[in-house]
Amino acid sequence: MKKYFKIILLAACLIVLLSAIFAERHRVFSLVPGKTEAVQMNGLEYTETAAVDGLMRKDGNIYDIYSLTPEVLQQKDCPT
Repeated sequence: MKKYFKIILLAACLIVLLSAIFAERHRVFSLVPGKTEAVQMNGLEYTETAAVDGLMRKDGNIYDIYSLTPEVLQQKDCPT
């Protein structure tokens, strides 16, 4: 009986983890003047952008700092 309980508990934890990654949504706004529409980011995109200091919280909203840079400089890879 304990074996089945561990399997069910592991499956439930896996379902919660996957839903947290893929079903999580965040509204991120642009800092460009005049652009007021928000972009929806899932958990993976949000974590990736936040890991490179690409998000800023202001007035209770989340803003994308990379929206101010030219298109060529928006690549978030670190070559090292």
